[in-house]
Amino acid sequence: WANKGTELSSIIIISHDVREVAFLADRILMMEAKPGRIRFVMENKLARPRDYHSKAFLHLVDKLHDAYVQEEIPSKEPITPLPFVHPDEILGFLGHLKKHGESNDLYQIGAGSMDHFDRVLLVAEAADFLNFVEISKRTISLTDKGKKFLSADVRNRRGIWKEQILTVPLFHKAIDWLKSHPKHRLNHKELEDHIKKELPSQDAVEQGKILMKWGAYGNIFTYHRHTKILSLKEHQK
Repeated sequence: WANKGTELSSIIIISHDVREVAFLADRILMMEAKPGRIRFVMENKLARPRDYHSKAFLHLVDKLHDAYVQEEIPSKEPITPLPFVHPDEILGFLGHLKKHGESNDLYQIGAGSMDHFDRVLLVAEAADFLNFVEISKRTISLTDKGKKFLSADVRNRRGIWKEQILTVPLFHKAIDWLKSHPKHRLNHKELEDHIKKELPSQDAVEQGKILMKWGAYGNIFTYHRHTKILSLKEHQK
């Protein structure tokens, strides 16, 4: 690049080392994650050759480091999207896993299922999301929580489900949304507007549907089909 006799005019380098970035780059692009996008663009006007120990260089490193750390440290409760899987699918999957020794090769389960493998994998990930199974490479195993969920009667099973979904930040957000509205109710559009703000890269309609299904199964929400209103159960208010 430094040899002006070549036709090479630009080089793109991806790095997490701020000193390397400050030393090499003339134009710095800081990226955001989930979704990936450019957070800001900064021109590096330090003259070449650059000195690792100069005050100007160290000042730029500090500036980049502060911006990088601010971006990389996740929030205490990151809002993650819900897998679009019905509770009955998860229950059926756990029952199938128990029938085959409580631990199995995920690809064997997929091969023996009537569903497409992508669907089997999504259900497995949903079960893992709720800590009912543990996935290690190709092996999937029931957790103690998953075994307890399977062996419980209907009432206690719903109680266990409630415990697990209340570990998911989106449900705490939804409860807060409902509590802040008159009579603790939200219509479809209001719910979807809230979800769009929290999960702008997700399908708000799809996330709203699964939020209602999971919340209703755990006796947190009630969904009124005729009025299309979501409300909190009395014990949640």
